[in-house]
Amino acid sequence: MSKKKKEENDWVNDPDIQAFLEHADEPGPWSEEDDKIHTVGGLSADKDGDFMKFQNKINKMEDKNMPEKRMIELVKAHFNLSISHDYNDFESSDCTIYNESTADGYDVYIITNDIKNVSVCEDVYYYDHDLAEHFKEQIRYGDTSFFIDEEIYEDAYFEDCLVEMFVENVEDIIKNKELSFFAGEVEFLKEEYE
Repeated sequence: MSKKKKEENDWVNDPDIQAFLEHADEPGPWSEEDDKIHTVGGLSADKDGDFMKFQNKINKMEDKNMPEKRMIELVKAHFNLSISHDYNDFESSDCTIYNESTADGYDVYIITNDIKNVSVCEDVYYYDHDLAEHFKEQIRYGDTSFFIDEEIYEDAYFEDCLVEMFVENVEDIIKNKELSFFAGEVEFLKEEYE
């Protein structure tokens, strides 16, 4: 092993790290019945492994030639979504998602249906981590055309949100007669989700 590799992996043998990892997965001070928390490396995990089931479905689809790009294409077609990063569409979209800076230099994020009348109480967000969920809400409210600042689209994981929407709605997507599927896609999706 090279000296550089050995230095990069020194943390693995650090006794403090080892002690932390061993302690992190130990049960808490509660009785066995009350200690229902499931952890992996000190982080909570659901007992049934639902997140991993969800992740495995996505991985299987990618392994069997259903790339995320195709999932996004299908979910956008199913919901008739148009997502633009072109500032020419800034004012003409059903919903506009962008950021602004406050007078004292803080970035805030805006999700609005009316850029000329932004409501500070309802349209402005301090954090970007929930923007994709609010995007899904706007779809439920009937919005179909979106301007989303390209940097926000990438940083706030909008594509992950669209893949999640695909998985959540795959049965309806399969039944949608207006969508065009490639050979074998419908059979593959039925096999994966039925």
